[in-house]
Amino acid sequence: MDIQERTTHRVLLSALLLWGLGTAIHSAATARQRHLSELDDALRTLRQESASASGLTVDERAQCLSDLRSPGDYRRWAAAATLAKWVDRDAVPAIVAAMYDDKGTRRTCLMAQALGKIGSPAAVPALIGVLDHPKNLDLRMCATHALAMIGDERAVPDLIQKARGRGRARDDRVSAIIALGDMGFAEALPVLQAIAGNDPDERLHSLARSSIRKIAVLQAHDPVPGLIRLLRNPEPLVDGDWVLRQLHERWDPRVAEALNEYVVRPTPHKHLTLATAMLLHRDALNSDTLHGLATSEKKHERWIADYVAEHATQKAMLAGL
Repeated sequence: MDIQERTTHRVLLSALLLWGLGTAIHSAATARQRHLSELDDALRTLRQESASASGLTVDERAQCLSDLRSPGDYRRWAAAATLAKWVDRDAVPAIVAAMYDDKGTRRTCLMAQALGKIGSPAAVPALIGVLDHPKNLDLRMCATHALAMIGDERAVPDLIQKARGRGRARDDRVSAIIALGDMGFAEALPVLQAIAGNDPDERLHSLARSSIRKIAVLQAHDPVPGLIRLLRNPEPLVDGDWVLRQLHERWDPRVAEALNEYVVRPTPHKHLTLATAMLLHRDALNSDTLHGLATSEKKHERWIADYVAEHATQKAMLAGL
């Protein structure tokens, strides 16, 4: 190999190393930004849930409502997602119309998901109305999940009929059994107990037992201790986000203490994001917890500490204006 070839190889090797380093730096920066954006979105949603009006401008909201009637599927989906992100309760009739527009909107299940995230009881009759859609299983399942998120007791009789399974697809039954547990109404216990004891499907047995457990916790005179136990000792079929949202609805000093302990334990990423957002929303993240995050060996926990510090600085600046 002559001098020119060796020089060329060195240049190519250097370029390759620089490219790899640049890619690694970009990947790390992108991961950090993605993680903090998820936290920012969770915090914004919690704030918006307690607000009385959408955070969209008049023009932005008008564009979203127009896009819900657009012939383009993507524009409809994006509009519904934006309205849900800002918990725009007044947009429910327009999203319902898009959900019922089978010809104009493919994947109408996304409209049902948006209605669930908004959480308005006004959407309940429309969501019940698509539980028996003859062709669209995705829509039926998304509507079931949306009803569970809203938690309105009017949906319980229809969900009980789905859970019983007479002529129903297995996925319909699964979604209904989970929803009944998530909602926590005692009215659902007889059918769930029958499924847990007699149904030939072992998976449905397990789901029914899990739903019975959730209902028992929510029906207790004080559900908070039971929810905290589930937070500290998770059960396989009880979703951590469900536990956190139930605690959010029942916020008190015990919840704050439990969450401060929770976020510095080995915690699944998505649950850590929501738990931290809940603490920030309530100004309840204590200094020991923040120190634990800042000194963690896990970089995504250190990123959260950085976010909290930036959040505190911005808040102080706004207070000084």
